[in-house]
Amino acid sequence: MEGEEQNLIANLLEVEESANAFVDAARVEADKILAGARAHADSEYDRKFKEMVSSLEESCEKKIRELNAEHSSSLSSYRDEISKTNKDTDAFDKYLQSVL
Repeated sequence: MEGEEQNLIANLLEVEESANAFVDAARVEADKILAGARAHADSEYDRKFKEMVSSLEESCEKKIRELNAEHSSSLSSYRDEISKTNKDTDAFDKYLQSVL
């Protein structure tokens, strides 16, 4: 009986060692899969981030061009309007004399 118990315990230890080896192999394989998935996710993130930055930069540059054009147009219009006004230097001189 004692020999059977020792054989049974030895068999159980072998099964445990085999299970341990399977778990270790599964852990290694899972780590590989996770590393690959992480690398893929990082790559996708970088690609989408660069796309977004590029799109935002393009949009910003377009808006700046539009605002510069609008500003130039407004400034030109204002200068034209001012240049068309009559200058009454006599009234201006009288006003300055009254203020001073």
